[in-house]
Amino acid sequence: MELEDKCQPIAILAGTRPEIIKLYPIMKLLDEQQIQYTFIFTGQHYSFNLFMKFIKEFRIRSPDYFIDLNYPDDAVSQFSMLVTEIGKILKVSKPSSVIILGDTNSVVATALTAFEIKYPYYSYRGRIKKV
Repeated sequence: MELEDKCQPIAILAGTRPEIIKLYPIMKLLDEQQIQYTFIFTGQHYSFNLFMKFIKEFRIRSPDYFIDLNYPDDAVSQFSMLVTEIGKILKVSKPSSVIILGDTNSVVATALTAFEIKYPYYSYRGRIKKV
């Protein structure tokens, strides 16, 4: 997608603080270019104080959607909840593509959900690649 194409919303999902740190340059660039995006945060490794610290220090806008993962104790329940909630969000926000980072439950659930409902997603660790 070209940066000039400002009509197509993008979805960016983060589930952990390290993901926010690594996605920050992309979010900053999108903000500078006035490209619309939906910011989804799952709070997979959630601490409100640390989360707000990163939001404030990096001057990142608050998430458009917050999925509260505090109650499922096991990975299977957490993953199932993520797929369901992310699916609802993507169907409402209708992004042109989804940007994810890493290998957490949040990222894997997002990749699976985006694939199943036919949204292109971009996942990166050391480099960006279209999947």
